[in-house]
Parts: sequence; C-alpha cells; structure tokens
Amino acid sequence: MKQSIRVRPARERQGSAHAYAVLAQRRFRYGHPEASCESWRRSLDEYEHVSSVRGDDHFAGVRTDLAPYARTRATRELAGRVREVVAAKS
Repeated sequence: MKQSIRVRPARERQGSAHAYAVLAQRRFRYGHPEASCESWRRSLDEYEHVSSVRGDDHFAGVRTDLAPYARTRATRELAGRVREVVAAKS
C-alpha cells in the first residue's frame, strides 16, 4: 500500500485519498493508532479537494475508527481536522 502511494502522481487526489484511507483503516485494525491518524490526515488532505462516493464512505468510517482511541493526542488532533473538513465540504 505504501508503495502504491509513493508512486502515485500527485495530481491523482481521488486515488490518493482512497489509498491513504485504506492504509489508515489497516493501521487501526493492527493497533497502530498514531500511524493510522497520520494516514487519515493525509487522506483528509486529499479528500477535501475531491468529490467521491468512495471518499465519502471512507470519511464516514473515520469517526468509528477513532472512537476507541479518543483519549490519545493524535486522535484528538485528527478529530479537529475531521471537523475542518466537514465544515469545508458543507
């Protein structure tokens, strides 16, 4: 997954948003919340600039993924970024 992201052209925002979201979900699943938050942050940076149903689906899942780690600093910071993206997309 990391290699896919690394070789993806910068102009492919929709694909990057999806790849980072998948990586974030996997990192959460394997118990790496800080690394996952970094991947979610990158996904949100791309997602903010695209209109995508798949991106919307990933975005809807981020809050569910964050819930068990709500007390960590990385998760709190990411929650703030999620609120910014919600405001920008509205």
